[in-house]
Amino acid sequence: MKIINFFKSFLLLDFLKAFYLAQKYFFRKKATINYPFEKGKLSPRFRGEHALRRYPSGEERCIGCKLCEAVCPAQAITIETQPRDDGTRRTLRYDIDMVKCIYCGLCEESCPVDAIVQGPNFEFTTETRKELYYTKEKLLENGDRWETVIAENLEADAKYRVAVLFLFVVMMLDFKTSINKDNILQYIPIGILIGVVFIAELIIVLINTKFDLSNIQVLPNPLSDFTGKSNTEAIGSVLYTDYILYFQLSGVILLVAMIGSIVLTLREREGVKRQVVSEQLQRQGKIDLVDVKSGKGVDI
Repeated sequence: MKIINFFKSFLLLDFLKAFYLAQKYFFRKKATINYPFEKGKLSPRFRGEHALRRYPSGEERCIGCKLCEAVCPAQAITIETQPRDDGTRRTLRYDIDMVKCIYCGLCEESCPVDAIVQGPNFEFTTETRKELYYTKEKLLENGDRWETVIAENLEADAKYRVAVLFLFVVMMLDFKTSINKDNILQYIPIGILIGVVFIAELIIVLINTKFDLSNIQVLPNPLSDFTGKSNTEAIGSVLYTDYILYFQLSGVILLVAMIGSIVLTLREREGVKRQVVSEQLQRQGKIDLVDVKSGKGVDI
């Protein structure tokens, strides 16, 4: 063994191997980029610096519903609202403590008008903590700066939101990786029958449906006049009059989905440890509180 190591050192075999490896990758396409002059591609779902958006008319999108403030797990958002002369509600104060923020994205997911979003900017380091306390003016400035990119990202991600929810539910089902083929084969006739029924229903609907576009009229103002009403009154009058059936149906669907997710989460699984709060609170003799004096240790 010593002789082999001697010849390796004498002939510089390790050096030649390293030199060969360097020359091998020298002419290949580089895997690294020259940051910050070159930047990699970001996903449309990238959660970066927060921003408040405006409508194309320049009006603020935020309606002061405070859903983002309520859902924030870090309690980093502070909102104060004030009614305007026309009865609508707008934010008087919208602050985000970026030091507290955990960038979970729940604020933008809960916003009904896509007002608060997390943009593509990740280069916002500061020298003081005070600079990381974002006010409404700072957030609106970020929104004006990144509006084009934010709008493109929201449009690119919109068609995948339902698919992501579906994958989340499938993930919670916890299917076993090893599935018996015999069990699958016994469900094939039922699956074929359901597929034939669905296809037959689609054919019947397409045959009996007449698409006559000549009688379609475009109304100049499809909604009622809500002058003098607040946002809550306007939304309530639409939901509970014209769209009451759809609103109740969507509520039932969401209720079933909520109950299903709770059942899937709380079911018993083998090999999974669970926290039993009652036993944790009733424990005795497992923890001793010791008053340690300064400059002295603890005898164990």
